[in-house]
Amino acid sequence: REEVDKMKLVTSNFGEINIPDDNIINFEKGIPGFEKNTGYVIINDEDKDSPFCWLQSIEDPDLTFTLVNPYLVHEGYNPKFPTSQMEKLGEGSQEDYSVLSIVIIPDDIKEIRTNLMAPIVINLKTRKAAQIITEGDNYPVKYYIFKQLEKNKAK
Repeated sequence: REEVDKMKLVTSNFGEINIPDDNIINFEKGIPGFEKNTGYVIINDEDKDSPFCWLQSIEDPDLTFTLVNPYLVHEGYNPKFPTSQMEKLGEGSQEDYSVLSIVIIPDDIKEIRTNLMAPIVINLKTRKAAQIITEGDNYPVKYYIFKQLEKNKAK
């Protein structure tokens, strides 16, 4: 078995972790508001049933975004992305892309929300990623996950 090059990453939230170099995701222009940070790694929840994961900056040990699989929290989520934006991530078929949305966790957990209008799109082949605004305005910037789950239960 080939030896995989690993990077030792020291983080505020997850301690010291070893990351295989080919797990690093590159945001060419960073994430809006965090343009200086371009290298990230995804850290999955140890609970396999959890819809959440984390996007950890490799440049800033304090910078971590909580992400959620939007297809698991919004039934029928089917965003369309501008071709020009997708081309910047490199060639790929639909299976080569992962779509995750940033979660905001306020003090009141019932106000937990995610941005369905501008999810993170990752080309798993090229390891390039960007936060891309969906075409049309079918999805809200603030989608209240907890409130929606309660609505769905009430049905």
